[in-house]
Amino acid sequence: MDSRHHSSFFKKIKTKLLEKLRGMRGGITFWVKSAIIEIFGESQLPRIDFQSSLAEINSWKSDQRVKDAYRNLFEVFSDNCTYMEIILDRVWRSRKKISNMYIAWAVLS
Repeated sequence: MDSRHHSSFFKKIKTKLLEKLRGMRGGITFWVKSAIIEIFGESQLPRIDFQSSLAEINSWKSDQRVKDAYRNLFEVFSDNCTYMEIILDRVWRSRKKISNMYIAWAVLS
């Protein structure tokens, strides 16, 4: 395999892998955000459209309810579980042990 073919081959693979990764990231983000909204509810966490403007997002982030919800993520909620544990369990129900990678996905989502 010459270097030109080799380079072209990897460009095609890279593009397909990046598309797949973006799709996975978007899907995980959707499930994490849905679980957060379901757990906290609109009384504790106001809704925001995922296509909101930067100004709307900044306003949402400065809302005291959002700050309180964020601060409570690692507080015990029920049955000696934190909010984050419940969120992770809802997103990855089939996992017996949730890896640090999945926790990172959830925190960064």
